[in-house]
Amino acid sequence: MSEKTQGKYPSQFDKVKEITDRLEAGVLELMNSESYKTFLKTMAHFHAYSLNNTILIALQRPDSTYVAGYAAWKKNFGRQVLKGEQGIRILAPTPYKKKMEVDVIDPATGQARLNPDGTKATEMKEIMVPAFKVVNVFDVSQTDGRPLPSIGVNELTGDVKQYEMFFEALKRSCPVPISFEQIDSGAKGYYHTVDRRIALQEGMSQVQTIKTLIHEMTYPNHKQIQTFMK
Repeated sequence: MSEKTQGKYPSQFDKVKEITDRLEAGVLELMNSESYKTFLKTMAHFHAYSLNNTILIALQRPDSTYVAGYAAWKKNFGRQVLKGEQGIRILAPTPYKKKMEVDVIDPATGQARLNPDGTKATEMKEIMVPAFKVVNVFDVSQTDGRPLPSIGVNELTGDVKQYEMFFEALKRSCPVPISFEQIDSGAKGYYHTVDRRIALQEGMSQVQTIKTLIHEMTYPNHKQIQTFMK
C-alpha cells in the first residue's frame, strides 16, 4: 500500500487496518511448514512481544534478533538507524480516555439500578478505551554505533504468556516425543538419535524451556546427538 491513498496520506485507522489484514494473511501463511519453522525461530528471540507482533516481525524480517524504535536505539543504546532502512511495522497500544454514559451498578446486587419510572439509572463516567497504532521498529542489523552490552547470563528467566497452551501446541507439532530429565552435562536440551526424542532439562524457566524446545525442533541436522550450552 502506498504512503498516499488517492492523493491523501492514510489515516491511522487505514494503517492499522492494513497491518491487521497482513497479520490475518500471515497466520494463514504459517500453516506452511517452512513458514512455521521461520516463525518459531523468530519467537525464540521475541518472547517478550505479543504473539501478533512476533508474527508481524517474522513476516517482515525473519532474521531479526533484537528490535527497538528509532529513538530508543539512539537514546538508550547510542546507535543510529542506517539511512534508507525500512522499519518493521508492529502494533503499539494507545488507549485513551473517553466520557461515556454508563449504567449505575448497585454494588450490593451487581445489577443496574433503576429509576422510579423503571428506566435504568445512568451516569457519565470516564473510561479507558483500548486502541492501537502502527509504529516502526528496527533490528540491530539495521543500526550502527556503540556495541550492545553483553547480558552476561547463561540462562533466560521469566514466564511466557499462556505457557501451558503454547507448550502443548509445540508438543503437538513436534514430529518426535518430548521429555524432561536431569541432564548432567549441563546442556539445556538435546535430540536423542537412538530413542528419536527431544530431551529438555527439567526445572528451567518457562522462557528457557520454550526457547530450547524451539531450537531443538528447528535445528536442521539431527543425525548426531546435539547439545546446546546456551
